[in-house]
Amino acid sequence: MNDEGFFTLSGVCIYVSYSEQALDLLQWEMGTKLPAHVHVSFGWSLVMACLSYSLELTTSFLLLLAARLAYCQRHHESTVALSMA
Repeated sequence: MNDEGFFTLSGVCIYVSYSEQALDLLQWEMGTKLPAHVHVSFGWSLVMACLSYSLELTTSFLLLLAARLAYCQRHHESTVALSMA
């Protein structure tokens, strides 16, 4: 896993944890008088974080693949040049 993916995944975990703690604190302060309209949802922000994490992993894979292909191509060209000399 790349560093950026790790930071994104860590950020999502911290975000969910803090949101859960905030709801617990609100329930503790208000007791049973918690308004019915209070609804905790991670919605689009969580979806975007998961999408970001997936795209970071895909980008990392594609960059590693491109580097490997460039290395193989360069190695093949140098082998051909040596055999022609």
